[in-house]
Amino acid sequence: MLIGHSLGTVQVQYYAATDWDPTIKAVVLTGAFGKLPWKSRHILIQDEDKYKALAEASFDALRAGKSAEILPIKMRWLGGIETPVTAQHFLTYRDERASAADGTFWISRIPRPILIVRDEADDVVLPFEPYVLLSAARGEESLVPSVNYVLMS
Repeated sequence: MLIGHSLGTVQVQYYAATDWDPTIKAVVLTGAFGKLPWKSRHILIQDEDKYKALAEASFDALRAGKSAEILPIKMRWLGGIETPVTAQHFLTYRDERASAADGTFWISRIPRPILIVRDEADDVVLPFEPYVLLSAARGEESLVPSVNYVLMS
């Protein structure tokens, strides 16, 4: 069984979708977000000018070979807190053009049964996000043999 939690769910989805190791019998995703780049832009940052400035600064740092350095612009995060971020982090997890942190893309490519679990009290993963993943896993072209969602209260 392969288990991922929160930000680790997209790594688990990527791995399970690209390495069809026969020892993986099922995938469990707890606290799984739907599409992190979209969520980052519209739910966390909530400011198009700030988002575009972060993206531009990130691409500039990447071109300058400084992707691991902290950007001069902080990113709005949970509770409106401004947090330091590197170009590498922003581009790989938060940018809609560069990031592969899209659970809706990877989940349908997993050829194993999947269990999605969300705690009802979780205010980081929004109530609609598991349904976005369920929809992708049940899509017409999906390789997923079965998917279940459990809401813990």
